[in-house]
Amino acid sequence: MVVFGNIETPTQKITLAPSFLDTKITIQQTKNFNIDGLFPFNANENSKIEMVRSNINSVQPLSQFSPLRNVVVRESIISPLLGTYQGDFDSLDFSNNQLNSEVGPSWCSTNLIVTNNQLTGSIPSCFKCYFNDTDNTNLPMMKQRFSGNQFTNFDTNEECTTFAPRPTIDGSTISITGNDIGLNPSNWYIEGVQCKSVITQPGKLYICGDLNNILDGRDFYSIRFRHPGNKTITFPIKQAAPIITSVEFGRPVVIVGQYFSSYNGYVDQVIKLDDANCVVSATEFNKTSCVATQTSSADKIPLEITVNKTLTTKILVSKNSLNNKQCPNGCINVPNGLCDMSTGYCMCQSNGKYQDCNTHVISSIDPSNTNGGEATFYGDFKNEHKGLTITIGDKQCSPITLTTSTVIKCEAPPGKGIQNVIMVQNDLTFVGSKMYKYKEIVASCPNNCTNQNQGTCNTVTGLCECINNYQSYDCSVKPNEGGETGNNGETIIDNETGSTNLTNSQTRFQIYFDLLKEVNVLGDTVKTHVLKDKWVLNNTDIKSNIFTFKQQLNGTNCSIISIIEEIQETNGKEFTFANTTFGLSKGSIKFTISINNYPYQSTLNSLVLDFVSTVDQLKSAECNERDTEIDTTHFNDISTFNYIKISRNNQALTGRFINKLISDGRPTFYSTSVNNDTSTPSSVILSLNLPHCDSCVIDPDFSLIVSPDFKECKSSRKWFIPVVVTVPIVGVACLIVIIAFLYRKSTTVKVIIKAAKLKKINK
Repeated sequence: MVVFGNIETPTQKITLAPSFLDTKITIQQTKNFNIDGLFPFNANENSKIEMVRSNINSVQPLSQFSPLRNVVVRESIISPLLGTYQGDFDSLDFSNNQLNSEVGPSWCSTNLIVTNNQLTGSIPSCFKCYFNDTDNTNLPMMKQRFSGNQFTNFDTNEECTTFAPRPTIDGSTISITGNDIGLNPSNWYIEGVQCKSVITQPGKLYICGDLNNILDGRDFYSIRFRHPGNKTITFPIKQAAPIITSVEFGRPVVIVGQYFSSYNGYVDQVIKLDDANCVVSATEFNKTSCVATQTSSADKIPLEITVNKTLTTKILVSKNSLNNKQCPNGCINVPNGLCDMSTGYCMCQSNGKYQDCNTHVISSIDPSNTNGGEATFYGDFKNEHKGLTITIGDKQCSPITLTTSTVIKCEAPPGKGIQNVIMVQNDLTFVGSKMYKYKEIVASCPNNCTNQNQGTCNTVTGLCECINNYQSYDCSVKPNEGGETGNNGETIIDNETGSTNLTNSQTRFQIYFDLLKEVNVLGDTVKTHVLKDKWVLNNTDIKSNIFTFKQQLNGTNCSIISIIEEIQETNGKEFTFANTTFGLSKGSIKFTISINNYPYQSTLNSLVLDFVSTVDQLKSAECNERDTEIDTTHFNDISTFNYIKISRNNQALTGRFINKLISDGRPTFYSTSVNNDTSTPSSVILSLNLPHCDSCVIDPDFSLIVSPDFKECKSSRKWFIPVVVTVPIVGVACLIVIIAFLYRKSTTVKVIIKAAKLKKINK
């Protein structure tokens, strides 16, 4: 119903009859239809009354419009002042008036429509945040409600940063309060269920019901807010300390996990790096980031996050590694333990430094065969075995049938090849990298010994037994006539450097132990010791051709002993090592090195020994000139023995490595790897990875075979090919490395000791 024209001024407020409650009444062009300039109706809250081009003195007091829920007064207000909001209205439409004041934040609690006025200042964020809300409602879109004014931020596109909902669970309902939460809760979806608001205080409080028990059994839940910005925010149901799953260093530092502040300001959150504040730059329930105010030179530093001033999580992180490895139970049962997320191991603080808390070590293993079965682990396991598990590869060794302080037995699953071993007990972890090798039921030989006329395979040892004068690890080479395989030059043992020099008229090469390096579980070097030029000649047995050198690492009780021995027996010498028997020919030179009482910084650290060979060309070898070739085909840890062959100038140097060592008196597997030295094409680096042990012994050997194509150059001698061996060692107390350089000779090797009181060994 529309009423036009002049209507008498009422003497009191007009009460509508019940029959008009559902009727929309529009009063137009009635200048005197008011009571002292105020709204003239005393209507029901559901009445629908509009005044257009009529006279109302002012918006204030808003109580003049009560108890209406929706008010429309257009082109009718005389006063330019909007004032502050006090009331309980669903919507107030004051469009097309002459209002020229500012809109204050008090108006955030209702749907305000002020199109085509002269309002100034900034539109409050409670409205501005929803300018992109285009959902169909009975009211104009939010941006349209403020058009036609002089607002300073009407056309700006700044991100809404003030939206801050605060939900609270109460039984089967969720109450949501907060800042700038908007006026349309139907845009909210709680775990996919649309919010059905049953009681509201517009812009301040909404209660979402009928959630169908979707929060039962949950520790946290997510709400999708379609506006502003279509954000999904996760909130906790229970209060818990932050859970950290990864940390990435950069600017900013990014931390991933759970139970961080759901957004900036939701809860108090403080982040510290190495006890210095890290300013939070962004945060959500599953991820937070911060900018460090100070930087530490240390690689590993503590990171601490506290929420709600009482819930704290502290870990250890590496600035130069990926931090995403979890520790058993987060190290909470380890006194003073922090989880090092770069390794997954518990670290303990002592004298201002963080060291591995681990106290148990596997030193050797007697593995099962490929069908599975009993596996025995030897080491130092202490007396308490809480939560003991042993994992081979990705499968558990179960059941565990025996546990003592030095021996653990379990039933290994079927498998093959080389596997890592992980032992967890008392919330502490030991990792043996490539430590477990399944026993092959039938051993294979390299190249199957070439063919049946050259050799046969011993399927127990994996060794070729060569026939018809063939030699090498696969019986593939028949030496030159007369079986000449040796070096006619001389061998010089340098007592000042501890190196060995092999020379003839054409070539000189030098072999020496260069560096001893301690490396951590990631393979990073944490300590380096220079060995060259620090040896002292300790003993010489001229009769047996055995020479002993010794040195002690500065500031430690670690002593290193190097022994050089020449095999003199006419028929060679037979050795048994790690339950494997093999022989060394006459003229072989054996290098033995032992390292005693090395002071490890961590029980998880190991050693790398650099064994270097360099070569100098003294004269041309034109009659035998051949490029260097390095064959590592059979250096793969699959067979019982690993082989490497270096060929040059019609001569071949073969290295043989038994893939077992003696660890604390017991045979156990160790892995090897090979790398060519690109800076020196005639060299190769061999890496031997040993277990943690008090005493380790390894036993490689080398032999030189001369090809039938070898020619005697005029005024020249045969010459030897160099090899570089890098030996990684794991051991608390001792490691013995035995390296045998084998080459058959027609004459005895000359060994010269560079010391005033030592004699040259005659040919």
